[in-house]
Amino acid sequence: MAFALIQPRFTGLFPGIAGLLPTVGAALIVLLNTNNRLTQLLASKPLVWIGALSYSLYLWHWPVLAFMRYYTGAEILNWQYNLAFIALTLALATASFYWIETPLRSKRSKIQLLGYASLTLLLVITVVGMKKINAYYTPEPLSVEYTRYGDDSINCHGHLVGDCLRGDLKSNKEVLVLGDSHAAMLNHFFDYVGKELGFKARIITASSCVTIPEFNYQRIAEWAHESCLSQIEEVKKHLDKAETIFIAASWNWHMQSQEFNQALTNFLKKEALQAHKYLVSQEPLLNRHPLRNQRFTHLGIGIRGGLNQDYLRTNQLLRELTDKATYLALDKLDLFKYAPIWEKHLIYYDEHHLNEIGVIEYAKQALPTIKQEVMNAN
Repeated sequence: MAFALIQPRFTGLFPGIAGLLPTVGAALIVLLNTNNRLTQLLASKPLVWIGALSYSLYLWHWPVLAFMRYYTGAEILNWQYNLAFIALTLALATASFYWIETPLRSKRSKIQLLGYASLTLLLVITVVGMKKINAYYTPEPLSVEYTRYGDDSINCHGHLVGDCLRGDLKSNKEVLVLGDSHAAMLNHFFDYVGKELGFKARIITASSCVTIPEFNYQRIAEWAHESCLSQIEEVKKHLDKAETIFIAASWNWHMQSQEFNQALTNFLKKEALQAHKYLVSQEPLLNRHPLRNQRFTHLGIGIRGGLNQDYLRTNQLLRELTDKATYLALDKLDLFKYAPIWEKHLIYYDEHHLNEIGVIEYAKQALPTIKQEVMNAN
């Protein structure tokens, strides 16, 4: 039993073979029916009380855990939130055990009526009142520009839509933009910059996939494989004639893979490609989901957010590739000084993507850098 507690995943995720360990352990304790220190401990009043609460604990633990994960944005809770999870689950389980579960077991008594009354009141509040409560405590909905970086139905992200071109469509100068959703995020960016500087941008991207040859697609989610490979094949049609290539990605995630780093290095130093290659820096990362935190702030339980400093380490790794490509340090723009807010506007829609409002401002502030680094190089 103790081994099952400290090593719950040694044979895989639960449920699975690992689930047999606590099950068999519990069965042996019941079957042996021995009087030893362990059984005396399990028969103590506090543990018997916990056992009585077990069904209520089972009912409450998952919604509380889901709320905690949504609130923190973390899959694995830290020790402070683990303590809060235990305390809140125990409090709710105790309340439902004594006010609903126990009274309902009492046959035809005033206590049973109390249980039914409590259950009915809970149902009425949930069915009738929750809509009003939710409306009262929910902030005004944000316009769509705050909740996305672009419209995937018109962007070539995971699929082809038209010619995938943005910017000055009458220009004879064309650049190629490759990458995952961080490159797809730049559709509005290159539409603005391209029109200002007189070039068009062909933007071909896919979810979780940096659309370069040799990308190790096997490590991304299976549902993303097909679109990743099809977009890479489309990119290959344009590589030979490309004079300028931009690559943007969730670098802090991809660069944890040695296979990806090798594929990127091979692509950047490929002699057959005469194009100028530019690596767009990792945008500053947030510690908390800004839209979720805004909702909780409206309730008075929001937490002051901050930056996840891992993006600085990632950008240093990108700088080390400058012998093979030009690094664009756009993370230094004024836009990010008070992230996720710029001039009272929310500019992020999750921890690592800008929203449409942010992307447009990003383009405006990056324009001088693009003009100096890219246009002068050509």
